[in-house]
Amino acid sequence: IWFTDPRFSQSPTSTVGFNGVYRLDPETKVVTLLTKELTDPNGIGFSPDEKTLYITDSGGAGLISYRVTGDNALGKERDLLSDGCDGLGVDEKGNVWTTTCDDRIDIVGPAGKQIGEIRFPGVTSNLAWGGADGRTLFVTTRGGGVYSLPLTVREAH
Repeated sequence: IWFTDPRFSQSPTSTVGFNGVYRLDPETKVVTLLTKELTDPNGIGFSPDEKTLYITDSGGAGLISYRVTGDNALGKERDLLSDGCDGLGVDEKGNVWTTTCDDRIDIVGPAGKQIGEIRFPGVTSNLAWGGADGRTLFVTTRGGGVYSLPLTVREAH
């Protein structure tokens, strides 16, 4: 189980002194800090082969990726986009979909280049796949809006 611990700009510092990315080993129940180098690590997701971890840093670094090593540690960091917010999902083709805390979601291909964007009438905050066939993207905005978009891809699992 991999997770982030952002501060959401509600306090100047975390109670542990940093905001981290962690892994909980389901067998040993041990929580391991993977990195504390991000300002506000938030959205998190894996590539379909689970060899790349994507994280949005809503504190400034944007969307970044890490190679996952054989011992479930993080390898080299790679910056993908300057915008990154909260919502993040990876589709079955390996494209990363992320909200921007602006009026759009960005789509980044597996090679790390932006391949598209979708604009919304409001500041995008989160996203998730759903619907009967798993091909509907739901996007929320800060003003309370909820939008649905039919897609040709599903989220990677």
